[in-house]
Amino acid sequence: MSAAVCQAMFKAACQHTCPVGIDVPGYISLIKEGKYSEAYCLIMQTNPFPSVCGRVCNHPCETKCRRAQIDEPMAIRELKRFVADYANKLGIEYFPSVLPRRRKK
Repeated sequence: MSAAVCQAMFKAACQHTCPVGIDVPGYISLIKEGKYSEAYCLIMQTNPFPSVCGRVCNHPCETKCRRAQIDEPMAIRELKRFVADYANKLGIEYFPSVLPRRRKK
């Protein structure tokens, strides 16, 4: 299998590089549209600690950001931090859907 085939299997290089696999293009698009709470909920689907990661993550996603080919990479970690701080300030909470327990063992 060639490298080109493998690259076609993931959405974006930044998302593929993220240790948690957050939908980086998705939440950046939501931020661009001003949908900050929706961006927060999208991040929370895969990362329960966006506020912490927005501060301490070593942001490997930014080294793979394709925007760097044009001018400079997106500030992905800072965008995550902004959205988490926004949600915290407004008291926005995200509760993932939980499947009901099965009684079978």
